[in-house]
Amino acid sequence: MAVLAVTAVTATAVTGGPAGAESSTTTSTTDASTVVVSPDLATAEPTVVVSQDETTVRASSALQRATDVTTDQATLSKAQERKIDAQVEKVAGLLESRDADSASRSGERSALPQGTAAPAAQGDGSPVTATADEILAANRAAEREAAQDASGSAPDRAQADETERAEETPAEEQPEEAEPAQGEAEPAEAESTALAKATDTLVDLLDAAQSDTVDVEAAPETPADITAAQVAAARQAAAGLTKYVDSVVGYGNGQIPSGELCELDFAPGETLRCDAAEQLERLDVAYAARFGEHLSVNDSYRSYAAQVATKAARGAMAAVPGYSNHGWGVAVDLNGGVESFGTAKYEWLRENGPKFGWDNPGWARADGRKPEAWHWEYSPIG
Repeated sequence: MAVLAVTAVTATAVTGGPAGAESSTTTSTTDASTVVVSPDLATAEPTVVVSQDETTVRASSALQRATDVTTDQATLSKAQERKIDAQVEKVAGLLESRDADSASRSGERSALPQGTAAPAAQGDGSPVTATADEILAANRAAEREAAQDASGSAPDRAQADETERAEETPAEEQPEEAEPAQGEAEPAEAESTALAKATDTLVDLLDAAQSDTVDVEAAPETPADITAAQVAAARQAAAGLTKYVDSVVGYGNGQIPSGELCELDFAPGETLRCDAAEQLERLDVAYAARFGEHLSVNDSYRSYAAQVATKAARGAMAAVPGYSNHGWGVAVDLNGGVESFGTAKYEWLRENGPKFGWDNPGWARADGRKPEAWHWEYSPIG
């Protein structure tokens, strides 16, 4: 009879010949899904006995299945493939770590006896092969057989001789049973639990990949989606922004304290009344989604002194100091493509700006009394 003891990666065949003949051991290394048993005697019938490490065998089988699924499944989505690959890496890492820790705890294995490394064949010349499922089934069968033998007839002669020798040995010379190292079982159990959970997750992913369910990634938001979301946010925030209108009451045009103004996040140094600034930032998010860049702000709030200087420099193109909407913190001058009538950026802003309270006023449009495509003003939305 040949007896095969299998761990996750090593199979050991112990074969016995006729009565009185010495047994020999043949060890072969394989993966957990297929084990080759090589009895020394052509007439011997191998019996496969597997170690209790079913968690490792199941993990190895799942890894092999993952290879098959990712290779053969034509309908596998990129998302599913990425998830499976990530879980395969996790299971493989746990398996490798567990094998290394197990080898460290059990110590180095003994070298094989000379002349026993070459696997023998069955009577018909072919090796004995066991799949992972057969290994597990054989393990359970072997356990049952061992239990039956333990409760059966009297021990054989070899066992009797061993018993006699034990009785003749003084108690103080009896070898003590080695106790497992303290704390050794806990790490092994934790590793086994982690590997089992990781394997369960991998199996679930593989089951989903082989079912009719298709894992479809949500399409990224389009510029239109982003604009709609920002418009909705602007409407929702409108009522709460009225407090900022009241916050500047009592101050003259161009004389609003800096503490009552808000700086634009996307345009450092440029300030506006806080409600106007907040809605312009929402408009900028939508604009950037459409054009891939922020609104370019050339001018925003102007102090009274700054408006005096602007009037001196631009003449009729600038408002009289004390009457400019820049002085109230509700006007901006834009460039970057918006400053010209008919451009894609200007037309987009004319269509979408009013949804946020920002517009190119009638007097500043192409057919207005003083065309200024760059000038935009804010009015709270209702």
